[in-house]
Amino acid sequence: MYAEHIGLIKSFGGKLARKYGHCIAREDIFSCVDMAFIKACKAWNPDRGRLSTIFWAFAQGEVLHYLRSHNWTIKATHKARLLGNQARKLMALGWESAAVCRELSCSKTDLKDALLATAGIAHDVKGFDLHVSPIPTPWEVLEAEEERLAAS
Repeated sequence: MYAEHIGLIKSFGGKLARKYGHCIAREDIFSCVDMAFIKACKAWNPDRGRLSTIFWAFAQGEVLHYLRSHNWTIKATHKARLLGNQARKLMALGWESAAVCRELSCSKTDLKDALLATAGIAHDVKGFDLHVSPIPTPWEVLEAEEERLAAS
């Protein structure tokens, strides 16, 4: 059955990779789609509809389940998300990290954790099993800018 439906599998994998590729590795998405295909084949009843209908639901579910299980951003506490969003607004206005920490009454470590937690991209931090992204976090951008200013 897999060989017969390889086009459908690739199509669904491609759609999900475009949607979630910023926070999950492409290979992991296609692995999720493969698992979803197996589950969909087991659950599919030809008398009740097309395989593609149930397969799409399973594929989306597998990818979302993987994302929720492996991405620290989603597991961040409400306090970390709130602090990260407030800090991001101040940083957009050009505030430096020390000023942001004073304004929001937080330590530099708390600020860094909050920015990582709300980055919207997976980073390998605090020993969590995450995918490494080539996109810098807001914290890394802020540190680079402060280093550049200090050097000049």
